Amino acid sequence: PPRSTQGVSSAASDVYKRQQTKMLIEPTIDSTDETLERKIEQQMHENQNFLKQLTELKKQHNIMQSSIAVCRSKAVSYTHLRAHETREDLVCRLLLEKKN
Repeated sequence: PPRSTQGVSSAASDVYKRQQTKMLIEPTIDSTDETLERKIEQQMHENQNFLKQLTELKKQHNIMQSSIAVCRSKAVSYTHLRAHETREDLVCRLLLEKKN
Protein backbone atom coordinates (compact mmCIF):
# COMPACT_ATOMS: atom_id res chain seq x y z
CA PRO A 1 0.00 0.00 0.00
CA PRO A 2 1.19 3.52 -0.69
CA ARG A 3 2.45 5.44 2.28
CA SER A 4 0.79 8.71 3.11
CA THR A 5 2.82 11.87 2.98
CA GLN A 6 2.51 14.89 5.23
CA GLY A 7 0.22 16.65 2.76
CA VAL A 8 -1.95 13.64 1.90
CA SER A 9 -3.57 11.26 4.40
CA SER A 10 -4.64 7.72 3.67
CA ALA A 11 -8.28 6.72 3.26
CA ALA A 12 -8.12 4.61 6.42
CA SER A 13 -6.87 7.59 8.38
CA ASP A 14 -9.74 9.71 7.03
CA VAL A 15 -12.29 7.11 8.13
CA TYR A 16 -10.70 6.91 11.57
CA LYS A 17 -10.81 10.70 11.93
CA ARG A 18 -14.49 10.79 10.91
CA GLN A 19 -15.31 8.09 13.49
CA GLN A 20 -13.55 10.04 16.24
CA THR A 21 -15.39 13.23 15.31
CA LYS A 22 -18.73 11.43 15.26
CA MET A 23 -18.05 9.95 18.70
CA LEU A 24 -17.31 13.41 20.09
CA ILE A 25 -20.38 14.98 18.50
CA GLU A 26 -22.91 12.23 19.23
CA PRO A 27 -22.19 10.74 22.66
CA THR A 28 -24.29 7.82 23.77
CA ILE A 29 -26.77 8.52 26.55
CA ASP A 30 -27.32 6.11 29.38
CA SER A 31 -28.40 6.44 33.00
CA THR A 32 -24.94 7.48 34.17
CA ASP A 33 -24.98 10.36 31.68
CA GLU A 34 -28.35 11.50 33.04
CA THR A 35 -27.02 11.30 36.60
CA LEU A 36 -23.95 13.24 35.58
CA GLU A 37 -26.13 15.83 33.86
CA ARG A 38 -28.20 16.27 37.03
CA LYS A 39 -25.01 16.68 39.07
CA ILE A 40 -23.71 19.25 36.62
CA GLU A 41 -27.00 21.19 36.76
CA GLN A 42 -26.94 21.08 40.56
CA GLN A 43 -23.35 22.31 40.64
CA MET A 44 -24.18 25.10 38.20
CA HIS A 45 -27.10 26.13 40.42
CA GLU A 46 -24.83 26.14 43.49
CA ASN A 47 -22.24 28.18 41.59
CA GLN A 48 -24.89 30.73 40.60
CA ASN A 49 -25.98 31.05 44.24
CA PHE A 50 -22.36 31.45 45.30
CA LEU A 51 -21.82 34.17 42.68
CA LYS A 52 -24.92 36.01 43.88
CA GLN A 53 -23.66 35.91 47.45
CA LEU A 54 -20.21 37.00 46.37
CA THR A 55 -21.66 39.91 44.39
CA GLU A 56 -23.72 41.01 47.39
CA LEU A 57 -20.69 40.81 49.68
CA LYS A 58 -18.66 42.82 47.20
CA LYS A 59 -21.36 45.53 47.14
CA GLN A 60 -21.42 45.64 50.95
CA HIS A 61 -17.62 45.80 51.03
CA ASN A 62 -17.62 48.71 48.57
CA ILE A 63 -20.21 50.56 50.66
CA MET A 64 -18.17 50.01 53.80
CA GLN A 65 -14.97 51.12 52.08
CA SER A 66 -16.61 54.33 50.86
CA SER A 67 -18.03 54.96 54.35
CA ILE A 68 -14.60 54.48 55.88
CA ALA A 69 -13.09 56.83 53.31
CA VAL A 70 -15.69 59.49 54.16
CA CYS A 71 -15.03 59.05 57.87
CA ARG A 72 -11.31 59.41 57.38
CA SER A 73 -11.57 62.31 55.00
CA LYS A 74 -13.32 64.83 57.24
CA ALA A 75 -13.64 65.47 60.91
CA VAL A 76 -17.08 66.16 62.33
CA SER A 77 -18.05 68.31 65.26
CA TYR A 78 -19.53 67.12 68.52
CA THR A 79 -22.74 68.93 67.56
CA HIS A 80 -22.88 66.93 64.33
CA LEU A 81 -22.45 63.68 66.25
CA ARG A 82 -25.20 64.68 68.69
CA ALA A 83 -27.51 65.46 65.78
CA HIS A 84 -27.17 61.90 64.49
CA GLU A 85 -27.12 59.98 67.75
CA THR A 86 -29.63 57.19 68.17
CA ARG A 87 -31.95 56.70 71.12
CA GLU A 88 -29.54 54.12 72.56
CA ASP A 89 -26.61 56.53 72.15
CA LEU A 90 -28.57 59.22 73.96
CA VAL A 91 -29.41 56.93 76.89
CA CYS A 92 -25.78 55.86 77.21
CA ARG A 93 -24.52 59.44 77.03
CA LEU A 94 -27.01 60.66 79.65
CA LEU A 95 -26.16 57.76 81.98
CA LEU A 96 -22.46 58.50 81.63
CA GLU A 97 -22.98 62.21 82.24
CA LYS A 98 -25.12 61.42 85.31
CA LYS A 99 -22.42 59.07 86.62
CA ASN A 100 -19.74 61.75 86.39
